[in-house]
Amino acid sequence: MPFAVHLDESTRVLYVQASGDVNDAELEDLNRRVRQDPAFVAGCPVLYNFSGATTVSVSWEAVYALATSARALRNPVAMIAPNPAVFGLVRMYQILGNVERDRIQVFTNEEDAGDWLRTIISSRIEDRGGQ
Repeated sequence: MPFAVHLDESTRVLYVQASGDVNDAELEDLNRRVRQDPAFVAGCPVLYNFSGATTVSVSWEAVYALATSARALRNPVAMIAPNPAVFGLVRMYQILGNVERDRIQVFTNEEDAGDWLRTIISSRIEDRGGQ
């Protein structure tokens, strides 16, 4: 499996790390796994890191299907894609699946993705009255 999924309990961010070869079937399997994760169901932000992906054989049909099915979701999503080809694929996902203009963001590095997620987490804490 080219994806490791874990929840950071301190930040309540669900981390997904890609490694090795990634294809359509593996992305579809990951999609099912993430959507069934209790942290995702609870609305936690998700950080997808594609830095470790060595080969990405993903069709535009798969990106389209995953993105359009994500339109009803509300979890904030940050995607890290330093590779230009992967960046293009996740950018397509962002454009197709981002009904709320700022729910899905694409970055080329972890620092910018982390900054954006910290902003999201801070605003959620403020919305709950500092809890």
